[in-house]
Amino acid sequence: STPRPPAAQITAHPTSTISDSSNFVGPYTVTIGKGTIIHPRTRICATEGPVRIGDGCIIAEKTVIGVLPGMSTPSSPRIGDGDAAEERAIVISSNVTIGVQVTIQPGVRLHSGVVVDNQAVVGRGADVGAHSKICARCVLVDGARVKEWVVVWGAG
Repeated sequence: STPRPPAAQITAHPTSTISDSSNFVGPYTVTIGKGTIIHPRTRICATEGPVRIGDGCIIAEKTVIGVLPGMSTPSSPRIGDGDAAEERAIVISSNVTIGVQVTIQPGVRLHSGVVVDNQAVVGRGADVGAHSKICARCVLVDGARVKEWVVVWGAG
């Protein structure tokens, strides 16, 4: 049988709500802010760098944040690669809402008040400005830059 990936080290504010069926993996840390809610069957994978989730966020069911173990690319950092791991950190600022079955890749920055709707994909290294919305099923390519107060919509 395949060995289980290491569990991530989690630091969660006592007012956060984390479903028992959510899953945390990876050698890097996961930080969860005040009042944040993580719904069932969410996977948070700190496999390429730390994951920082701010205050007042809502992360809906079946969302994957990070890269599942074994899915990393050849350019993925190695454990102990401090600078590269920090570049791949996922930073979700305060009051961000992430819908059902969303995929957030390493290196993503979601600024305050962002909404990522159901089944959207946010590619590696993308930066989404404050109060922007990524509509359902849209795909932001790797390295995309979205300014503040922008709505991204389309057929994905």
